[in-house]
Amino acid sequence: MGDMGAHTMDLLWNAIDAGAPTGIEVDQEATDKYNPDICPVKLKVTFEHPANAWRGPIEVVWYQGGMKPAAPKGYIDISKVPNGAIFEGTKGSIFADFTTRVIIPNNDDGDLTYYKRRAKSDTLPLIGGTGQPTQGVPARPGGGGGGNRRTQELPPGFTAQPNAQPTANGFPDVQMLNGKVPAALGLPNPALEGIRAGNPPNRSGDAFQREWLDACKGKSNDVTHGTSSKTHCDFDYAGTMIEQMLLGLVAHRVGKKLTYDPVAGRITNVPEANDYLKRTYRPNWTLNG
Repeated sequence: MGDMGAHTMDLLWNAIDAGAPTGIEVDQEATDKYNPDICPVKLKVTFEHPANAWRGPIEVVWYQGGMKPAAPKGYIDISKVPNGAIFEGTKGSIFADFTTRVIIPNNDDGDLTYYKRRAKSDTLPLIGGTGQPTQGVPARPGGGGGGNRRTQELPPGFTAQPNAQPTANGFPDVQMLNGKVPAALGLPNPALEGIRAGNPPNRSGDAFQREWLDACKGKSNDVTHGTSSKTHCDFDYAGTMIEQMLLGLVAHRVGKKLTYDPVAGRITNVPEANDYLKRTYRPNWTLNG
């Protein structure tokens, strides 16, 4: 689940702007029984995520292996899509895999007449990913070693959440655009014109490795917001996503619905389940922290 979820869950994780879940429940009737030797072939888990600054509470349902959700409409053959996601709204659904997206109205009330197509001059921030940092790079007074960290001024239109103080990684917790829109959803894509002209960015096979090294070195890579690169899948993003998926396996093993405190990293209603959030290390290999 951790490996599969790292890829498939990413389809929606970009859009829902979620942290770790507060509720985790496995459909025990539809799911394979727990086996300590193998991962379940069929697994259905519901994750509850609280409201944030720009959306209400949501549920994320994970279907694994031989299980798939019901299609939004009967004419869609879910069985022919190896990996995908369905976003269910009040007026319709978006059915997506890694390369395509289909908007499916529910009924006459979802006839898309309310949809306003973007003008060609508008930005399409999610094409190819923005790759834009949402924080100012930490700087040291005088440009040398030592000294207290400070953050540069944020670009116009940004708001620090909850404040501008740098955290352990040197950046504020998160930045929001004015109007409480997550920066990852609202930043312009600097590659947009090239994409429209039929010249998408050249992404060689080592793009992810190069992106990682450049972020470590603080290279700018022609970013237009902030002053240094960050990876598309940094620890804050990927860590909470995998935390969610692994909690699904814990709920499967325990066989009960779990309530979770993401700040403390503790399961609050089934104390014994916390034993599965850690491991016993061999002597002299203790993990501190």
